[in-house]
Amino acid sequence: MKRTNRLFLILIALLVLTGCEFLQSSLSSEIEKSVLEDSGIATISSANWYYNGTKDTNMKELTSLGSENYVASSVLVSFGKQVALKSENPVGSIELTYTGEDGLSTKKTFQQLSGSFTQDYRGYKINMADVLAYFDTTTIPSGTASMTIKVGGFVCAEGSQSGRAIPAIEHKMTIMPLFKSYDVDFSTCWYKEGDYVSIPLNGKVTVSLNNVKSSNGDEFSITTKENEILLTPTTNIFGKESTTTISLLDIMAENAGDSYSTTLNLNFVKNAIVMDGKEDINYSNERAVSVTDDSSDQSAFAGLGYDVSSNADITKLSIVNDDKNLYIGVAGNLSFTWNDGLVIMIAEEGGTEISRSEYQAATTESFKRGSNKPFAYLFHKPGAGGDSVSGEFGVYSNSTGTKTNITANSVANPTGWTTSSTGTFLEYSIPLADLGLTKDDPISVIAISSLHWDDGNAVCDVAPNAGVSKSLDDNNMSVQYDFSNGLMYTVK
Repeated sequence: MKRTNRLFLILIALLVLTGCEFLQSSLSSEIEKSVLEDSGIATISSANWYYNGTKDTNMKELTSLGSENYVASSVLVSFGKQVALKSENPVGSIELTYTGEDGLSTKKTFQQLSGSFTQDYRGYKINMADVLAYFDTTTIPSGTASMTIKVGGFVCAEGSQSGRAIPAIEHKMTIMPLFKSYDVDFSTCWYKEGDYVSIPLNGKVTVSLNNVKSSNGDEFSITTKENEILLTPTTNIFGKESTTTISLLDIMAENAGDSYSTTLNLNFVKNAIVMDGKEDINYSNERAVSVTDDSSDQSAFAGLGYDVSSNADITKLSIVNDDKNLYIGVAGNLSFTWNDGLVIMIAEEGGTEISRSEYQAATTESFKRGSNKPFAYLFHKPGAGGDSVSGEFGVYSNSTGTKTNITANSVANPTGWTTSSTGTFLEYSIPLADLGLTKDDPISVIAISSLHWDDGNAVCDVAPNAGVSKSLDDNNMSVQYDFSNGLMYTVK
């Protein structure tokens, strides 16, 4: 019995000692955390850093100190407490990694850091001039660079932990231009109060100005939304057709230590749609019609049993016209590769006959003229032809009984497609005269995303869905198109 009691007491003692050690460890951890918070913690808040330019901007002149066009560029390190430097400059380095025109990855290391404190001494702006001097659009094709920042050498400068060293940090960031373009197009065809000009950006910003005036006297109020600066006219710009410049000041990009200023060109045009590859506000105008399509609803309407679930997915089809052109916009996850494409067919509205057309390799010869069959068709492979603007593109009309190539007078703008990336919006402009259309003419439109190979083909998505039904013949090469269920539109 005594032996048992002794063992019990030993076990209790061990548990007490272990518990004390655990408690001491927990307290040490909490104390360490409290000390760090009281002395300040160095942080860089984002994985991206945006410089004041476009992908084509030569930054060398803009980053040369003393240059007339010098622009301060910095990365902000935040501490949460007032801090100071142990010595004259921070300790650390910036390792720049970039892909040259030859496709090879190259590294450049900057061993000395410099910069300045924010006004409240709770942040430090690391000078990026040396890094950006390499962005001359020849040494580094912009948008293909990243950097790893290692920075330390700071001490707390306030409170009970004043003088305590702040741990150094290491942070990797992708380097990107802030602006997508310095030229912005805006349609004034049906402009009404409240419409705005969108300045597309690659990152989020804040703008301190509330109002701005352009070079021709037009005035705008400024707001921001996601990756856009919105300029809402406070003067009437209805029907204007001109180019004006506008200067934007105090634009603060996320993770930037210094604000940016830039001058943009605003191009006012009378066309209903500006062919810039963006979903213009006029596609939502009361004169336009649209149909939405469920996302991720691709189905092999024709083909040899291919799985198309991960391929191009149409989510919206829109139509509108002005005095000269018919415009068609297609939105969605348009992941067309070099050999995949889009087909748009236009037929007379109405009728219940189901039109049967062969679809094979997206060639124009696949479509036959007939009653209630398409009198015009467009095919487009936006990913074909490398990084060209339009890829492979063709438009044909049979409005007069003879198939006529009208590609030269039509426009495709697949902004965003390169050999390695795809976009989310396609738009097309086709002259009404080439289509044989005039005011009050009714039409029906069906859009088809496709994929195809040497041994077969598949229609992977359709808008509207009811415009097509699966119908395989012996060769598995036919699709039925029902234009009575296409997107109906009457020329205005």
